[in-house]
This record gives sequence, structure tokens and C-alpha cells, in this order.
Amino acid sequence: MPKGKSPRPGDRGITSLPEQAQVSKASPVVAAIGDIDELSAVLGCAAAIAPRDMQRNIEGIQRDLFEIGADLVRAKGTPMLSMRRVRALERRMSALEADLQPVRGFILPGGSVLSAVLHMARAICRRAERSAVALAEQKPVNPAALAYMNRLSSLLFIMARAANERVGVAEKPWVRNR
Repeated sequence: MPKGKSPRPGDRGITSLPEQAQVSKASPVVAAIGDIDELSAVLGCAAAIAPRDMQRNIEGIQRDLFEIGADLVRAKGTPMLSMRRVRALERRMSALEADLQPVRGFILPGGSVLSAVLHMARAICRRAERSAVALAEQKPVNPAALAYMNRLSSLLFIMARAANERVGVAEKPWVRNR
């Protein structure tokens, strides 16, 4: 450590959260908001290569993720994310799915670059949801936040399929290795 510099709390594995005392970086709340941050970052990569309409959709999701993060950190008060946002995801899922062929089995993640990034986001979303559920086992969590994360992984799967459809990349079905 340079002369005259004292260690910062983060150097000792401690962080500060709004409305809370300092907590360990290994705490369930820090894990959950970290997973949500990682999801938002990967969605930023998807938005960078997505068509304009999908960019707007992704940016809306990123804004919702900030609200979910705030809800996970907050100790009390009115939740930021409402069930209205969950219903908006459901409408978007229905609209996108209407233009796709029904899924007839497991498909391999990938295809176009955008689809591959959205599949990665879907997997990270599932981890973030598991982290939020683990946190909910320890303290009250906005039910809309949990419902949103559950629906979001499904939406990201549908968006990945739609991204392949738009550029004419066929989905690759999973076939068991023999």
C-alpha cells in the first residue's frame, strides 16, 4: 500500500449499500445485485448489435433491472418495480412468439451473434433469479421483482429465437450424442 494511504473498506471485502450499514461483498444482497448488473452489461452488448426496435426493448429491460436492484437493496418503502412491468413482458413475449414456429424440442443456444448474446443473457438471468430467490429466503423481496426475473428469462429465449428468424439462421435442435 502506498505511503500514507489507508485501506478502503472495499479492500477488506466490505461495501456500502443505500439504506443499509456496510455489508460483506459475499452477502446475498450483493450477490443478487451483482448478478443483475452482469445481466444488464450483457444486455448492453446485445443492444449494441440489435436492430433499433430490439434496442429500445433491451434498454427498457435494463431500466427495469435498475429498479429491481433498488428493490433488492431497499429495506422498506414502496417497491419501485410494479406488476405492470411484468405484464408488459408477457405482452412482448406473446407478440414475438406469434411470429415464430412452435418449439418442438430443445434447441442449441447460438445461431446469429445477437441470438448467442441473448442466450448468454438468458442464462445469466436465470442465475440472477436464483440469487434473488436466495435473498428472498432471508428477507422480504418485492414479489414483482421475482416474477419479472422469471418472465425475463423466457422473453430472452424468445428474443434469441426471433433474432435468428430475422436474419434467416435456422435453429439447431438438440440431438442426443450416441
